[in-house]
Amino acid sequence: MQTQQKTKQLPQGWKNIEIGEIGDFKRGPFGSSVQKSVCVPKSKNTYKLYEQGNVINNDFERGTYYLNQEKFNELKGFEIKPGDILITCAGTLGKIAIVPKGIEKGIINSVLMRIRLKEDEINKKYFIYFFGSSAVQNDIQSKSAGVALKNLFATKQLKKFIIPLPPLPTQHLIVSSIESKFSVIDKVEEAVNNSLKKAEMLRKAILKAAFEGKLIKEESI
Repeated sequence: MQTQQKTKQLPQGWKNIEIGEIGDFKRGPFGSSVQKSVCVPKSKNTYKLYEQGNVINNDFERGTYYLNQEKFNELKGFEIKPGDILITCAGTLGKIAIVPKGIEKGIINSVLMRIRLKEDEINKKYFIYFFGSSAVQNDIQSKSAGVALKNLFATKQLKKFIIPLPPLPTQHLIVSSIESKFSVIDKVEEAVNNSLKKAEMLRKAILKAAFEGKLIKEESI
């Protein structure tokens, strides 16, 4: 992926850079540090342990694992804050989400990665759309180890991925254009789904009529 992207001719003012240059990347703590045995019931003085399900479902309210004050202090370097970007690193690889406002204070577990971008250089949504593109996702899958349960390759390797980076105002325009076109696709998808539901209801009505002896009568009229 790096070689292909470096050889592409970019529009004027754009540049190719390694994504490690535009943010801080931190993989979650060793699994032994956050085993379920160290978790405690939720209370006033506990801290949430965020898992892959939070990212995959883009739902930061779900989850039942919590840490006490002492354990949180020990692992405070893995704390997440609103605006951080999280990526899944095992099993379901490469899913990505922005941490929303209003979350419970807490840390990531061992199979998540936290990214804090330099927002004066890159638009977060531009990064997320780039990361979710088929080229990047295919590269992640092909380079990751494991058969039954894949694990993301080393963080230092991920940081070498090349991203085509236009000036920040152009990034904003690109994100707006993507979201505008995606909204049209969403409406088309909704209309198609509604049509499919109606078609399925019609099939069921035909079968019901057929086995009630009504279908032949209708056709003979």
